Amino acid sequence: MMVFMSGHVSGNTPHPNPLPQGEREFSLCYILCTHLVKIVASSMQMLPLPLWERVGVRGKISLFLLLFTLFTPQESKAMVAIQDITTPSGITAWLIEDHAVPLVTINFMVKGGAAADGATKAGLTTVATQILLEGAGQYDSLAFSKQLDEYAVRLSFNTGRDYFSGTLQTLTENLPKAIELASLALTQPRLDKTSFARVKAQQLSSLQAANQNPAEQAKKLWWRTAFKGHPYSVPTEGEMATVEKLTLKDVHEFAKTRLGRNALIISVAGAVNKEQATAMVEGIFGNLPLITVPAPVAVQAVQKSGNTVVEKVSLPQSVAIFGQTGVRRIDKDYYAATLLNYVIGGGGFASRLMHEVREKRGLTYGIGTALSDTVAQPLFFGQVSSANETVTEALTLTKAILADIAKNGITAQELQDAKDHENGSFPLDLDNTERLASLASAMQYYDLPKDFLEKRESLISAVTLDQINHLAAKVFHSDALVIAIVGNPK
Repeated sequence: MMVFMSGHVSGNTPHPNPLPQGEREFSLCYILCTHLVKIVASSMQMLPLPLWERVGVRGKISLFLLLFTLFTPQESKAMVAIQDITTPSGITAWLIEDHAVPLVTINFMVKGGAAADGATKAGLTTVATQILLEGAGQYDSLAFSKQLDEYAVRLSFNTGRDYFSGTLQTLTENLPKAIELASLALTQPRLDKTSFARVKAQQLSSLQAANQNPAEQAKKLWWRTAFKGHPYSVPTEGEMATVEKLTLKDVHEFAKTRLGRNALIISVAGAVNKEQATAMVEGIFGNLPLITVPAPVAVQAVQKSGNTVVEKVSLPQSVAIFGQTGVRRIDKDYYAATLLNYVIGGGGFASRLMHEVREKRGLTYGIGTALSDTVAQPLFFGQVSSANETVTEALTLTKAILADIAKNGITAQELQDAKDHENGSFPLDLDNTERLASLASAMQYYDLPKDFLEKRESLISAVTLDQINHLAAKVFHSDALVIAIVGNPK
């Protein structure tokens, strides 16, 4: 699922073999950052110099970027200019130039996510994308990982229901090597038996751990209940039985039919100009074939509305996921929905649910809500954990709070607080290239205009109390929630 403007669970699988201790210090920028961090850290007694020498290349560069940001005056990013890119092979992308730090990030989304795997091959996208990192071209698995580390290149993949995505990040001076490695991973992955067996075993181990996690179990139960018979009913990461049956042939078929230059949404952010970014996009994706993009899943209403399903597990507390139909990202009421979610449960300790359920009654350590716009249905959902003896009370109170908001609305002060938070915190999403690239891809995915970043504050500020309370009355009904509980509620 995609929660707009929020991150995804990382699907990056670490290589099982440690890298050699020796590392080259190979560039002027690297030498400068080494001295900068040594001087600052030593003077502030933050980092003993012997410890610095044992920090890996990526760790050193991360510290450099942190200190560069702290000690270098930063330009305001209130006005973010987005440029169009079209490569010689016809690939389009967005570019946000940001030269504050010598870093570049490319975010790409590929249409057709885990929902396209099919029930019998659930988990294929997750497994296949991780094998792309297990060697490509002339590099075997260990050599590929060593190249990534030596040149401080971060390449990772994440799987969603409607798409899967990737992130490539590196220092600008290492762009040629980063382009080479990313292109090889996408177009010439080795996909050998040894790597397949290792990644498959890692995925099975991850699934086994998830099956012991009540929060993960509750999420699976909710999706199975709310979208029974739909591709969303199957977990994005698959099930033990389906992953066990995956074959190397399935992975080869995935690489051939699911990675296509016509299935991409691409955004570049960082210290590159339009010409450099165009060459970067073409260099990474230009050799991908044209494919038949998987059709979007069918729109389907949330099922079992008003029902509560329980999966009995012998644990001292229960975990509950609750959700219902929400508001589409393109709907005129989306900004009202964003503010309403903040007031209800998205605002942490500033939200009604946290105040009533935790602070006043001590029924949970935490409760929260979020919005998600999936292809099948827009969603409003939340999660709460509570002792078996009190989880029913916590959920009853949650439904009562939603009913009260639907009937009586929120207050003018709550609306203003939500606006202040949204307009105050959103600029933080523009403070580094990774967030900028991810945000630009999300904008393309939802077909938002390029001036969205400039207009968002005014769109939030324009929401009226009547508008948000009308939306609350329209969306929240006592019989709308689907509740999935894992535990032993009393």
